Amino acid sequence: MSGLFPPPLKFPAGVEDPVQYFYGRVEEILKAPPLLSADALEDPLFEGADGVKEALSSAQEALGKGRLSDSLALLNLCAVNHPHASALAGLACYALGLVEKSVFFWESISHMIPKDVNPSLYSSLVNLGRWIVISNPAFHPETDAFSIFCSGRGLDVGCGGKKTCPQAIGVDIVGGGFIGQYGGQVGVKSMADVTASGDYMPMFGDGEMDFVIARHNMEHYKDHVKALLEWVRVLKQGGLLAVAVPDHDWVDTINIDPTHRHVFTADSLDRLFGLLPGMKTVYAGGLIPRWSLLAVAQKTPAPKPYDYMAAALSRDMERVARRMNICKKGGRDWLARECQLELSRMAGETRS
Repeated sequence: MSGLFPPPLKFPAGVEDPVQYFYGRVEEILKAPPLLSADALEDPLFEGADGVKEALSSAQEALGKGRLSDSLALLNLCAVNHPHASALAGLACYALGLVEKSVFFWESISHMIPKDVNPSLYSSLVNLGRWIVISNPAFHPETDAFSIFCSGRGLDVGCGGKKTCPQAIGVDIVGGGFIGQYGGQVGVKSMADVTASGDYMPMFGDGEMDFVIARHNMEHYKDHVKALLEWVRVLKQGGLLAVAVPDHDWVDTINIDPTHRHVFTADSLDRLFGLLPGMKTVYAGGLIPRWSLLAVAQKTPAPKPYDYMAAALSRDMERVARRMNICKKGGRDWLARECQLELSRMAGETRS
């Protein structure tokens, strides 16, 4: 398929805010969306996932008619299995105000296409997503996923040089202001508020925290179960524990970082969280396709059970509603109408 990749996008010099710039650009692109030919859809490079070609073909037909919401519903079925589906899903999400999901889809492309192909639409969108994250780290798919848990008082364990939740108490073995010497933190200045190993935090009492997050940290411990139990200990009843790790079904965990000691698959992470005493798993599965996993658990008994998927959907609905109001004020009736259709579809998901 490398010879059939759509051509790259061109970006002007001097753009200071890529997010706002691309809001205007994406509308132009979607007036004549980049659709794959029938021959490209048949390329064997992406064989293997059932129904991908059929869903992508139907999605392209809907997108060609300007039906963004209908197209996105179809693309969601196949996006993580085909780079063009991820490209189109990201473009549709962007137009609907879901910039964070656009970055998610475009980052997943980097794990699907060969590294040595010529510049194309796919590499352009991967680079655009990373440009957006550089301009504002909150748009990173993992940061966005974790931010939904960051309410109240909590810990960002293994925060390194960048807290995932800015308001959290950063904990790291490298003290704040010191420079990391190992793994992915070599040369990076620590943002830690507390200097400690995440598996031993006596400065925090039992049941103090509303949340504990650990992003790409658990795989570093000699005894990761000890670390997990320490994180459970400091949580309040109803508090949330969220952990991200490399997805070893796709990533060579040990070789990408010499400080990694453990590997996890979706199944092993789910089983591990299911064994945590006094905790109920509310999500265990993919985070960034072909790269990372997320597991979330709530300490029981909880005053109110936490529904991660419902919380994420509610936040997406707020983003689409904001975009719809902006489009209405700007006289962009087509996009406002598509936003309304997407909100109706999302509302149906909340009732199902």
